[in-house]
Amino acid sequence: MRFIPSPDRRAEVLARVARVLAGAGQHGQAARVAEQAEAATRSITSPDRHPEVLAQVVEALARAGQHEQAEAATRSIIDPY
Repeated sequence: MRFIPSPDRRAEVLARVARVLAGAGQHGQAARVAEQAEAATRSITSPDRHPEVLAQVVEALARAGQHEQAEAATRSIIDPY
């Protein structure tokens, strides 16, 4: 997914793919894709977009069975307001 230059869009797309994979029972592959999505969120510079996108990634991690990682990611969500 490196061809999507915007890190927030890349994270959103990867999170969506991870959710679909988890829904199809492909939890191992979903976990790997969700981890890529989480990594992409680290490059998001917009304080408005970061929490929104990270919340989508947290959902994908949880659906992929990565509950501890999802919980840890929730702690990094900062409300920009």
